[in-house]
Amino acid sequence: MRLIFSRSDGMLSLNDDQGELIRELAAFSIVRNELNGERPDPSRLPDIFYSQNADGSQGKPTMPRPFPIGSWLVPGSARTDEQWLKPVKLITNAHQRLDVWKLKNDGTYDCQSGETIEDYGYRVHFANGSHHTDGCIGLVNLDDMLYLENNLIYPLILEVKA
Repeated sequence: MRLIFSRSDGMLSLNDDQGELIRELAAFSIVRNELNGERPDPSRLPDIFYSQNADGSQGKPTMPRPFPIGSWLVPGSARTDEQWLKPVKLITNAHQRLDVWKLKNDGTYDCQSGETIEDYGYRVHFANGSHHTDGCIGLVNLDDMLYLENNLIYPLILEVKA
């Protein structure tokens, strides 16, 4: 099995080992950041996004970017109660370098520091009514997420295209 996500088309395709389409799912990886003027959000201050280290711990202040392009391993899924990830998330080994940001004394964004950091923690999950993620692939329909949970055979490859 193989998952193929097209960031531009907003589709996540599940294909069999021969490349035949099994199912198409509406999905997105749209982030709020300085490039689109949606971060910081004055109603959510300080609205800081922190990178995630390889061990799952919190990294440094950054601005989120869409799910990285490339081929990534999906070793399995995990049930979760995390508000924006529930009820289940697909785990990936995806990562990318992000610019680290300096913070002002009030805890809000100041400017890029000139440093970069590797960011991990990219998942595939139900978007739960949100129109944005912090870089993950968000599925529009809960039924699609539950279908993946019950029908994927791990490990598999997730190919992400522009």
